[in-house]
Amino acid sequence: MATIYGCATLTIIAPTGKRANPGLAGVSVPRPTQVKKTIEGYNFFTIPPEILVERTATDWSTRAWTLQEEVLSMRVLHFTESQPPEEEAAIIPADFEGTMPLYGGILRVYTSCPLTNEIDSLNAFLGLLARFKGRLFPLGFCHGLPLQSHSITLG
Repeated sequence: MATIYGCATLTIIAPTGKRANPGLAGVSVPRPTQVKKTIEGYNFFTIPPEILVERTATDWSTRAWTLQEEVLSMRVLHFTESQPPEEEAAIIPADFEGTMPLYGGILRVYTSCPLTNEIDSLNAFLGLLARFKGRLFPLGFCHGLPLQSHSITLG
C-alpha cells in the first residue's frame, strides 16, 4: 500500500460512509440542504460542522486501513457530507527529517484503531513502516523500533 498511495498523484477520500462504497458527497450523493427560517423578521439558518469535526466524527477516522490512506498519500482530497471538497498536502512532507514524536504519534493512533481481522494488524502496519524506512528512518527497524533511534526506543 505504501507504493500505491505514495505514487498516486491524489487520493480521493469519502469519509462519510459506513462501508467502502458510499459515493462522493456532492457528486454521486446529494449534500444536505441548508435550512433557513424567518421568525419575527429574524433569519435563522443551519451551519454545517467544520470539516475537521465532520471528518473525526466518522467511522473512517477510526479505522487502521484508512490511516494508511491519510499517512501514505502525497495529497488527499476529502469529500465530506456537508463541506466542499478540501485538498490537503501529505502528513509527512517530502523534506521531513525523521523524528520519534511523529512515529510515536502515528503508532499510538494506529494501535488504537479497531481491525476487522486482528491477523491483519502486522501486514497493515508494514505499509507504514515501508514509507517510514524510505523517508524518515533509512536505517530501518528492528521489531518495529527505528534503528537510528534505538537508544531512545529501548530506554
